[in-house]
Amino acid sequence: MVSSRLLTMEDLATYRQSLLIYQVAIPFLGLGMGSAILFFLPLEVKRRKAIVLETILVCTLTGFIFATFLWLGGNEFIAKHFDNENLINSLLLISILAIFAAPNIVINPLLVVLNKVTTLSIYQVGTNLCVGIGVIFACVYYGDPLAMVGARVGLLILGALLGLKVIWTFLPKGKAKLSRSSAQELISYGLPLSLSMCVGTLSLQLDKIIVSVKATPETFAIYSNGAMEIPIIGIITSSICLVMLVPFRKHFGENNLDKSKAIYQQVSDKISFILLPVMIYFGLCAKPFILLMYSDKYIESVLPFLLYLLIIPSRTILQGAMAAVGKGKILLRNSIVSLCLNATLTLVLVSYYGYLGAIIATIITLYCWDVVISLREISLSLKCRFIDVYPFDKLIKTIFAALLPAIPTYFILGLLNNLNEILQLIIIGLVYFPLYLLIGIKFKLFSPDVLSYMKVNFNKIKLKLTST
Repeated sequence: MVSSRLLTMEDLATYRQSLLIYQVAIPFLGLGMGSAILFFLPLEVKRRKAIVLETILVCTLTGFIFATFLWLGGNEFIAKHFDNENLINSLLLISILAIFAAPNIVINPLLVVLNKVTTLSIYQVGTNLCVGIGVIFACVYYGDPLAMVGARVGLLILGALLGLKVIWTFLPKGKAKLSRSSAQELISYGLPLSLSMCVGTLSLQLDKIIVSVKATPETFAIYSNGAMEIPIIGIITSSICLVMLVPFRKHFGENNLDKSKAIYQQVSDKISFILLPVMIYFGLCAKPFILLMYSDKYIESVLPFLLYLLIIPSRTILQGAMAAVGKGKILLRNSIVSLCLNATLTLVLVSYYGYLGAIIATIITLYCWDVVISLREISLSLKCRFIDVYPFDKLIKTIFAALLPAIPTYFILGLLNNLNEILQLIIIGLVYFPLYLLIGIKFKLFSPDVLSYMKVNFNKIKLKLTST
């Protein structure tokens, strides 16, 4: 928000493209070790400390390898193909961050396995808040993308060191006997998952990579402002999926397939209940939201933003389910097919529709291949029909509950054109979300699981308010 207003389009593109390279690199650095920890730690209680330390060592080594690639000219190679010389120096800073990536790869799955979700939430919120404030300060004070990347790198390294301390606190005391064979087993399990995550990340970021190569930095800045996932979506989906993945894996390991299927459906139900109305709300408020975030300089970002919202329903599937049922190699194969389909379709549609073709290609590939094949593989593992593994009936009801209040809200929004963007967003939120809840409850559109989920969380909030 601040960077879009204070930086030129070219400088904003430099900052965004630097982060894009790191986001694409992270799955390569992790080697799927996060998923390996989720798989092995619940079973290998006596070797938990050794497994964690082996993971940190391996991921630190991969970080050094990636950093060396950038130091030996990879930064210049990327800058040349992105037609942005400013990336040369910023990617050298990113190389340092890669060396310290290991703690953040390890801490999430470790604390989930240890049932320390509150500690994990505090750590994530605290580090993200500090990084956000630091980057904003660098933007305001220096007005330079290199300073912003430097602030982000420095604060993330401090966060990684803090993460190491948190990890060490929860590890068993005493010496840990590291084993080369154990590390190889972790890599052997995690590598197919890592490759599939790498391919999956490339698929999701492919639109931005192709736009970076084929368009000017200024065009990329416009595109990237719209082609973004709302931060709350990633937080909600990852939090719910991480918490539910452990019992899903446990019941599947015990061959309790009905329980596993119930958990899979509960995740979809809960995420849909939250994310679908968020999608409709931001669809209604796309223009004031973009104007508030980036100013009228980026009014062209509204259409990419609207199209990117269509990705949200795909996030209602339990992330990591295929890995949890031992289909890492199949996941890799499907991810490679997805990448090839997406790349081909993106190159074709970009030539016809410009940068909008990149989003359209991503959406088509996501729903016609990724979602379909994922549900098919999970249904085979849970030994049920394709249409039974995902709660389609509940999804349709939730969509109906989310769309119905959008009608009166849309007309109210038309009366608010003279108000500033913040007031528009607040008023529409105060109108839309209560109507959504009332309609859903009145017409019994929410499942018993969601109603129970609402009641539990409402009571928690009420308890906190009364205690203060």
